[in-house]
Amino acid sequence: MRRADREITDFDELIAVMRGCDVCRLALHDEPYPYILPLNFGLEADGGTVRLYFHGADTGTKYDLIARNPNASFEMDRGHGLILAVLRRSDIDATKGVVRNIVCLFGRTDCLLDPIDIKWLCAGR
Repeated sequence: MRRADREITDFDELIAVMRGCDVCRLALHDEPYPYILPLNFGLEADGGTVRLYFHGADTGTKYDLIARNPNASFEMDRGHGLILAVLRRSDIDATKGVVRNIVCLFGRTDCLLDPIDIKWLCAGR
């Protein structure tokens, strides 16, 4: 991250930002370009570990790509806003700054297709 002064390093604060997001973008390895798709998600945080759960059909492109390479990147964001400021340099007026929270992660994917695992997730455990 270029602006270290804006980096969120506290795990609980990071999880709070993630819980405030509606959509997670999942990026998978494909050729010749990465395959990215927006997904609704569930989140489980435990002892410094984050697990993201995505809903979807049990077949399709994302499952084919995961079977070939389970490594993935994830991005989610919230709180978009523009800070307006008038800068007086000669005769130039300008807008300056953006407010938002962005979380970028990477990890390995796995598919839960067992009905017992799915029921466990749906029960909120």
